[in-house]
Order: sequence, then structure tokens, then C-alpha cells
Amino acid sequence: MTQSLTRRRLLAATGGSIALAGCLGDADDDDGSEIDQEAAMGDWQEVPLEDVMTGEEFTIAEIDRPVVIHTFATYCPTCNSHQDGVSDGYGDVDDEIAFVDLSVDQNDDPADVREHAEDNGHEWRFGVAPSEVTSDLIDAFGQSVTTPSQSPLMSICPDRSAPAALNKPATVEEIQTAVETGCE
Repeated sequence: MTQSLTRRRLLAATGGSIALAGCLGDADDDDGSEIDQEAAMGDWQEVPLEDVMTGEEFTIAEIDRPVVIHTFATYCPTCNSHQDGVSDGYGDVDDEIAFVDLSVDQNDDPADVREHAEDNGHEWRFGVAPSEVTSDLIDAFGQSVTTPSQSPLMSICPDRSAPAALNKPATVEEIQTAVETGCE
């Protein structure tokens, strides 16, 4: 007789020392709806990130226009659908809005993320979120940022405030409207 491997059994067997992507919060939680403005404007925006497409280092704080952050995983079909939709209109807004896609999957390394973006023809910034950035994004936007298929799109204004967390998939037009409204 075999026992099914539940999250509870797996966590008990490992002493609770592992976290499973997508199992960190309840899928029915609406924890992404409240934005903690203070946390959103936090030090995480100063953490150096690597653009895996170019190898260049950047920070969210140094970007001089609104930024839309999308946490994702390369395996996530909802994320891929959203990215494909952004690709369709990206050229129309790339001077107005900076798009940054950050993998929050511990199994994705920079080479995986670069290959994913290249294979799908995406031309904006892609990176792998360091754990401190992921933790701070959770504080600011809620646990859902670690569940790629449910993660919101987080928009950050040039003054570094966070006006909105949008559900995905979102069209470039919807993103542009939300950014324009939130960053007036």
C-alpha cells in the first residue's frame, strides 16, 4: 500500500525545510490586492539585477520611466501567454514603459531565462529575482508574486511609488492605461 505524497507529508519528511513554488500561499487568497506603498518604495529597488539578455547590471530605481515588473517562471503557460501578448505591442510603448520580467523559480538560472526570452522573441529586460528582491516584493505586493500563474503585474512610477497591481494576462493597452492613470 502506498501513501500519496501530500505537501504536509513532504514538508514533514524534510523537517519543513523546503518551500514548494506555488505552494507558499493559498490560491484563493486575495493577498495581492493591497499594495504596501512603503514596502513597494523600499530598498529592493536599489538591488542590482542582471539583464540576462545583455549581461548588463541595472536597478529598478535607475529606470527613468514607469516600470512594469512581471514575476514568472519559464514553464508557466499563463506567463508565456502574457509575454506573447506583450510582444505584440511592446514596440509601441518601449520608450514610455520599461518592462522587466523576473523569474522567481529557483530552478531557472540566467541561461534558462535568456533562452526562454530568445526562443519566444521577447526583447525587453529579463532576469532572475534574487531572494531578497522576491522577499521584498512579497512584502509590497503579497504572496501571489511567488505563484507565477497567479502573480500580478506590478507597476512602479518614476517617483518609485507603486500605483497598481494588474492581473495577467494583460494587453499592452491595458498596461499603458493603468500606468498612465496611476502615475499622473
